[in-house]
Amino acid sequence: MRAPLAALAGIGASVAVVLSTSILPLPLLLRVGHWLPSGDPRLVILAVQALGLALVVVVLRVPLRSLSGGWPPRQGIEAGGWLTLGTFLFSLLVSMTIAATSGVGDRSGTADILATWAREFPSTGLAGHFAFYTVFVPLFEELLYRALILGYLLRLLPAWLALVVSTLLFAVGHPSWFLSGLSGVAYGLLYLRYRNLWLCVLFHGAHNLVSSAGATLLAAYLKDTRFPMPMEMNLLLLQFSCTILTLACFAMFLRRVFAKLDGGPSVLPGPGASLTPGATG
Repeated sequence: MRAPLAALAGIGASVAVVLSTSILPLPLLLRVGHWLPSGDPRLVILAVQALGLALVVVVLRVPLRSLSGGWPPRQGIEAGGWLTLGTFLFSLLVSMTIAATSGVGDRSGTADILATWAREFPSTGLAGHFAFYTVFVPLFEELLYRALILGYLLRLLPAWLALVVSTLLFAVGHPSWFLSGLSGVAYGLLYLRYRNLWLCVLFHGAHNLVSSAGATLLAAYLKDTRFPMPMEMNLLLLQFSCTILTLACFAMFLRRVFAKLDGGPSVLPGPGASLTPGATG
């Protein structure tokens, strides 16, 4: 009976940490926003969340150096590369489909998109936008959801259940919870396989870059130059081809993640398994 109670307590503690660091700061800041210095609101919110996470790390005496895992291993970079390519193809497919089917008067060109991003960060402009989504958010979320939450739950739960719980908590903190959940599974598999925080941060940032910026800007540029116009009659063929390539990339990612490495840990170890980072080299 002691083990199930410890597991439930661990899940409850994980929920409390996520609520206090990732979810509750937003409504609280909305109430006291007039007291805060003017600037980029998203960066201010993230700074408060980061302070909350730092407080948790200090109170729990988490050894951050043991969580990083050193340099990302080559096998992990290969797996993350396939994941990023699949994400780019999927995002490009969605963006081009929207661009090709939108009305003629609908302005969604590169200039409009860049102007919108700059307005979201009035003080830092595009530099703040890209730093926020490709550096600060990945670092914060991977430290919280993978290194702390998933790493902690692995000591109490089977790996598959720890992955499910950490992914659900990750998805709850995002508006597009389904796609975020799928991304959380991918980052969780990377962490389970390679025990490397920087690997997850690197490809979380790459995912954000290609999905929210690269594919969007490329599709908008193609629309600006009227490149997709000849393809409108063959849109179904384009969608089918891009879907096949996307699935192939994700299959290669899973193949790399679940491939057996000499002397490496299983991707799904049992509860209490060794969590030594960088074991796979």
